[in-house]
Amino acid sequence: MSREDVSSEKTSALMQVLSELADLFDLAEGAVVVGGTVPFLLIPQASEPHEGTVDVDIVLDRKKKGFDDVYTLHELLERNSYVQGTTKPFQYTKAVLVNGALHEINVELLGGGVVPPGGLARIQTEDVYVSVIPGLEVALDGPIAIDLPGDSQGRILVTSFPGFFAMKSLALATRDGKVKSKDAYDIVYCLRNYPGGVEAAAEQFRAMMGNPLVREGLDRIEQLFSDTAAIGPKAYAMSESDPDEAQLMRREAIERVHEFVALVRAHDP
Repeated sequence: MSREDVSSEKTSALMQVLSELADLFDLAEGAVVVGGTVPFLLIPQASEPHEGTVDVDIVLDRKKKGFDDVYTLHELLERNSYVQGTTKPFQYTKAVLVNGALHEINVELLGGGVVPPGGLARIQTEDVYVSVIPGLEVALDGPIAIDLPGDSQGRILVTSFPGFFAMKSLALATRDGKVKSKDAYDIVYCLRNYPGGVEAAAEQFRAMMGNPLVREGLDRIEQLFSDTAAIGPKAYAMSESDPDEAQLMRREAIERVHEFVALVRAHDP
C-alpha cells in the first residue's frame, strides 16, 4: 500500500478479520502475523496512532501438520467466507460490512525458506499455498501472543520486534516504489514509539541477535539508513512534497536508526 492514512472504517474491517483469524488459529504454533499490521499491534496507539494498513500477512510454518482436527486451513477460510484468489492462490479476500459499506481485506499466506520453482509452495495437509520469501522464517522464532486492541476479541501470535525489523529491512531493500515508503515509515514509527523507548527496543533486539536472520537484518538496516542519500531516509520522506520538511524527515530517520544500531552494537561481544 502507499503512504496514505487508512480510514477508520477500513481499520475496523481489518480488526474484524484479525479477530476471526485469532479464533481460527487459536494461538496455534506455526501461524504468525507479520507485515504492516504488526506496529498497530505491538505499539500502544494512544499517543501516535499508526497510519494503518489494509492487508493481513501471515507466515505459516511449511512443516506444520494441522491447525484443526477436522478441516484443512483452506476449508476453514472458505467456511468463513474468505475467497481464494485465482491469480494469487496464496491470497484470500474477505468482504466486511462496516457502517453500511463493504470493505475488502486481503489475507496473504506467506512462508520462508528455500524458494521453489514459481515462488509458491503448497502445504498439502492444509490445502493452501504460500508465497515463499527467504528470510520470513524469522517470524517463527519467538512470536508474541497479543491481545487484540479495542473492542476486538481474541489473542493472536505476532512476530517479535526483532523479527519484524529483520523482515522490514529485507522488504525495504528489495521492493519498489511507494511500497518502500511504507516499509521505511514502519521502521521509523516503531523506533519513535516503542514502549520504553529506543533503549528497550535495542534490548529486545539484542536478545535475539543469536538468530543469523536478525543479525543480518541489523546490518541491512544500518546500510539502508547510512546517510541522507540512502534508500531508507529517501523512502521515509517520499510522501512529503515540501523539500525542507522532506530533509527534516530524512535526518530524523537517520538519527533514530543510528541511535538504535549504536545501542544494539554497544553490547556486541
